[in-house]
Amino acid sequence: MVIAGGLAILIAVFKALEIEG
Repeated sequence: MVIAGGLAILIAVFKALEIEG
């Protein structure tokens, strides 16, 4: 599903920001 893909992307971005931040 498109929603599941979008959610996975959001989670990946959020984790990336946590690592940098």
